[in-house]
Amino acid sequence: EFVASIWPGGVQPETAAPVMVRDGEEVSLSCSTEGASLGYQLLAPGDSLAPAWSVYTGPFAAPAGRQVVAVAHRLGFVPSTPVYEEQGSGQ
Repeated sequence: EFVASIWPGGVQPETAAPVMVRDGEEVSLSCSTEGASLGYQLLAPGDSLAPAWSVYTGPFAAPAGRQVVAVAHRLGFVPSTPVYEEQGSGQ
């Protein structure tokens, strides 16, 4: 009964994928899911995702050669799939 009251049809909603915009070495993130929190990681070539994410609070520096990976999550929703910056877009 509780699940039905918070998840229409008993289906847990999914958080929308974050949108990433790079302007030089500055990256901005957004998400269309109201109330979602955003996290990101900066990966060097050959790096794998770490267990911890940096919490997005505003545009951040992402030097060329680092790949940005972002994820969005709203409490009670399924987290988004990680979004990887296209290789070469930060070069």
